[in-house]
Amino acid sequence: MAKRLQSVRKMTEPKPVVVLPSIPRLLALLLIAGGGLVGGLLLVFGPGPVWATVASAVGGVIVLGLIVAVVRQRPRVVITPEGFTVYKLFGEESRKWEDVHGDFAVIKIGRIEAVGYNLAAGHRARAGTKRMSFSGYDAGISGAFGLPAAQLAELLNAHARQSTGPK
Repeated sequence: MAKRLQSVRKMTEPKPVVVLPSIPRLLALLLIAGGGLVGGLLLVFGPGPVWATVASAVGGVIVLGLIVAVVRQRPRVVITPEGFTVYKLFGEESRKWEDVHGDFAVIKIGRIEAVGYNLAAGHRARAGTKRMSFSGYDAGISGAFGLPAAQLAELLNAHARQSTGPK
């Protein structure tokens, strides 16, 4: 009986929503970053064996980064009834819904669109973090996700409201 009750609970528990990476966007981001680095080195060192070696190394790092991202499915965002976790290429960051104050919104960090949000004052005090500003928000989520920043912000807002009620 207890086993059957456990399986019924598991069936009724909401499943996490996973926003996977976009491989084409990730590849474009890596190529732009690598191209900028190689172009800058070309300007500093000029053409020659040093530049060719560094360009080859940067190309290798791009391929390695892409392989790591594909195998580990990073970056990705996992949204649960308790909160969300952003899995970066290296590392992760989790937030509970009660640690977030207000709505998620689309912000610009340079030329990149990201999702900004504010942390609850109590969370900042417990964590000992200072208030930072990403376009007026305390924290941001950016990456080569399979959803545009606007849709990711809407998804996070919907789940936050569903879990905690309207803010």
